[in-house]
Amino acid sequence: MRIDRVKPTIMGDSLPPEGGTYGIKGLPRPPNAVRYPGKIPYVKGLPVRKEISSLANSDDPKERKQWTLFVLALERFKSMPVDDKLSYFQIAGIHGYPEVAWDGAPEPKHAPDKTKKAGDQHFGGYCNHNSLNFPAWHRPYMLLFEQRVWENMKLIINDWTSEHGLPISETDEWYTAAKHWRMPYWDWARRQRYHEELVCPPVLTQGAVRIYPPATIKNQFPRSGLYPNPLLGFENPENDPKTGKPLPFGSMLGNKAKWNIQDNPIVHDELPLKKDCDWAPWSKTSATSRYGIFKGEEEEKDPAKYFTGLEGVNNCGKANASLARVHENGLDDKPRWSTMDQHSKDYTWNPGSLSDAVNRMFSKGYNPNWGQFASTKWIAEEKGCPKTGYISLEYIHNNIHNLTGGSDYATGMGHMSDVPVAAFDPIFWLHHVQIDRLLAVWQCLNPKLWFDNGQSGDSDTAGMTASSVTDDKETDPLEPFHKKDNDPEKEVWTAQACRDWTELNYQYDDLAEVAERTIRKYGRFISGEFQRELRSHIDTIYPGTGHLIESMETSSNTPDGLRPSQHQNGLWKDYIINVVYDRYALDGLSYTIQFFIGGPPGEDTTNFEKHNYVGHVYSFGGRQSTSEGSCRNCKRQAEAQVLSCAQVTLTIHLLHRIRDYVPDHSFEGVEEYLRRYLRWRVVKYGGEVVSEEGFKRKFSKLQISVLRGTGRIKPGNAQSADSVSSLYSDYVSLLEVTYGKPGGLRLDKAPENSGPFISQNKSAVQPLPTRLPQKANIQLNMDNQEKTVDSSSQSEKDKESTTSPKATPRPPPILCLGAPRTGSASLMKALQILGYPNVHHGWEAAELEELQWQWPIFDRACDATFTNIPTYRGKPFSRAEWDEVFGEYDAVSDVASFFAESLIPAYPDAKVILVERDIEKWFPSMHAVVKSSTSPIRRKLGAKIGDLSGFLSPRPCNKLHQGWTRAPSPNDVIEYLKPAYVRHNKYIRDTVPKEQLLDFKLSDGWEPLCQFLGKEVPDVPFPHVNDSKEYAERGKRLGNKMIKLALRNLIFPCLRPEPITRP
Repeated sequence: MRIDRVKPTIMGDSLPPEGGTYGIKGLPRPPNAVRYPGKIPYVKGLPVRKEISSLANSDDPKERKQWTLFVLALERFKSMPVDDKLSYFQIAGIHGYPEVAWDGAPEPKHAPDKTKKAGDQHFGGYCNHNSLNFPAWHRPYMLLFEQRVWENMKLIINDWTSEHGLPISETDEWYTAAKHWRMPYWDWARRQRYHEELVCPPVLTQGAVRIYPPATIKNQFPRSGLYPNPLLGFENPENDPKTGKPLPFGSMLGNKAKWNIQDNPIVHDELPLKKDCDWAPWSKTSATSRYGIFKGEEEEKDPAKYFTGLEGVNNCGKANASLARVHENGLDDKPRWSTMDQHSKDYTWNPGSLSDAVNRMFSKGYNPNWGQFASTKWIAEEKGCPKTGYISLEYIHNNIHNLTGGSDYATGMGHMSDVPVAAFDPIFWLHHVQIDRLLAVWQCLNPKLWFDNGQSGDSDTAGMTASSVTDDKETDPLEPFHKKDNDPEKEVWTAQACRDWTELNYQYDDLAEVAERTIRKYGRFISGEFQRELRSHIDTIYPGTGHLIESMETSSNTPDGLRPSQHQNGLWKDYIINVVYDRYALDGLSYTIQFFIGGPPGEDTTNFEKHNYVGHVYSFGGRQSTSEGSCRNCKRQAEAQVLSCAQVTLTIHLLHRIRDYVPDHSFEGVEEYLRRYLRWRVVKYGGEVVSEEGFKRKFSKLQISVLRGTGRIKPGNAQSADSVSSLYSDYVSLLEVTYGKPGGLRLDKAPENSGPFISQNKSAVQPLPTRLPQKANIQLNMDNQEKTVDSSSQSEKDKESTTSPKATPRPPPILCLGAPRTGSASLMKALQILGYPNVHHGWEAAELEELQWQWPIFDRACDATFTNIPTYRGKPFSRAEWDEVFGEYDAVSDVASFFAESLIPAYPDAKVILVERDIEKWFPSMHAVVKSSTSPIRRKLGAKIGDLSGFLSPRPCNKLHQGWTRAPSPNDVIEYLKPAYVRHNKYIRDTVPKEQLLDFKLSDGWEPLCQFLGKEVPDVPFPHVNDSKEYAERGKRLGNKMIKLALRNLIFPCLRPEPITRP
């Protein structure tokens, strides 16, 4: 159901006088709020920030009022004009674009000043990334947003009272609800109830949400109770006066042009492009997207036509699939806790690498100071003392930006992945309130660890705090956030001033719950007991490696490489990847370092495939640092060679690869396994993999090392049944694992990296580098025993163990990949006339009872192929899997065309026929095919009838139509048909070698088809069958048959036949 978005009337806000500052004070403090004494802030009776799903789905009448007000106020806030200082647009713009001064603060400068006075900003610009003030700067920023939403709530209630006659008694109830509302957060790392199907909360994917307006004015809202979801995106509130449609963000009119948004970078290649696109067309977008912006025709010179999705596309399925990769590592791409039988002896749920990272970040001693917790800014560690503290709050934050927005044109780009425009997406605010919540948790656990007085290390080491880039101080001004209204002194917030979040009049729901539990248990608030309860709570909601180890204690599958030499319960060998990187390697533009483990048995190679993915590091850069207009902070850090750090954990991935029996090299020696199969690649913003030459030129400062330490479960800390607290220590570098690989560790006396660097495409492999010289005397295991492996003899053994006689494979089928309704049935008849009797077509598969076994396979193929459907699992279908259904056919057509992007790589030597039909004639015909998928009632009814009748095509077809069109939901399939048709044909022409492709029209007749297949032209007319009338009659006959069988089987279950299995 499509709901028209209602633009609320904009009422005049009570603003400070012209030129006066806007004071960020927080929401009202309840008069009954009571502060408990102690070093940890806790105020009883303070309103709490709740998790977004908890607020959206609450049955509590007050919280339903708060949710309703939040939805309506956010929508109203977003619709304010861009030249209003307190508009959504301008407040989001503080984070980056359009880079104009806000609220009388100094203009965000674009280059370092030659001189700096006391009290001036150290770095310039409003962004605070890769700096110790990163968490603190965002705290008043979130407070500002919360305050503006609340002010819009009040205006809405005023409007209801004055314009619609809301009774005073109800008005008071709504005002009370508003006073106790606080901005919700999205906990992207916690196990949620909805994780059985999704990782993203449903409230962030639904086109409409349910609201609960006052009963007396319900007639002012949709009767369904559903309201357009303001969390899906942000649309430019400035409209084109001619068309009434939102203007592109870079095309504001008149005096509003001051707030135009630019591309990133501003200076970039012009269209048509001669290489991969590494810039983002933000100026041409009119709304925010998540995984929604794609590249178009290469010959197109107009960016507005070259890019698709500029009007704002929320590809929820792809965002969900990307987040799922850090929530579980199972082969089924679903959370392990929801898919495995918990009563099975092999049951092992998976905490997920994101949860594990958060767990480690809070583990006692893992981040020993404020700097390592707060920021990715790297301070050179003392030689010989490798650190665990590479998992910072900012590093995790960066990865969520990337996973939520998208930074690859192959899968869709989105605003959240780019610093200058990230804050325009409403999900930004839910994400950053979560960051503030994690900051509050850290402060509760470590109340004395605040800004550091200094850092140790070699002063001449790159990455140290250079003299030109001094560390942030807690007294530094956090521009542009003012504390008071109309303040002539323009006093701004500092980290010191906002250290205590309860002074800002909010608390977090679970912190308050833990505090109250402590008070009930001990009769008063005791800081030490509260910390123990809180750590137990964190260990429960964010399970880590220790939880998995504990469940595998009795497993015989765990190799010695993951157990200490003298095994004790609760101890394990822990493996991590530490990464030191240059955030400005690509002149400040973002890039991703992707890590993979796994390859073919017996081969020293790594397959860069989704199921081998183990983690990534996203630089989350700002604007191009060397260009005019770059942030002063970024530019100064780049010039001073300030580096960043991050960490990818490995143990969970290794354990689950064992449990899932991944078919690659044996785990008999974990460190040898890592040396063979751990590799990485660098992917630029936009999706281009950095070439060998580009890597040498730009990434000379990259340092990647693998470390092994000891993890242990701390006994006696579990306050709940699910709580397992882990401690980590004694890490040593494993030089041989990364030596010789690009960016790997080097030795003082060892030769330079000698392993060839091969530019990786999406499925390429990288060979094993030259072994570390024997003189390095590397210790490979925790028992301090030398381990020598003869790579040449090992290779010969591998070859012997994997070599076997191979049968001559059956020739691949002819792939007829013209879209359905382009004459696939006619082409099938033509091929049968030419001597190819066994041609697969969707109609036969749908109509013939003996072929119903194929539809579950097509259903699984959808899950493996289409990134935009909720059940997408990421691992593509192999040739062996396709052979299961298509292996005995001479040719395949119709339904097979939906899987072109999977079939072409699976059958690379197959002949391909593409039939194209005029799009305006094709569209009505295809519309008739998919219409049943676009109606929720017909979709569900058809699937149920299919299940009951034993004719199983409806359910997979629903997935096929949404997946192939890349529609965000089944209801939107029709409007995505034409773009899908154009994209489909272009993909085939661009991908299939010309000598293997026949670009064919049915009107061309026999000659080109026969020439392509090496057949004589038959002496019969070219067949033309299955026109629209025949198609409709055929569909009606099949539908009637299915309904009759469904009714029979429903009434007489004993007559229902057994499911058809593959012959």
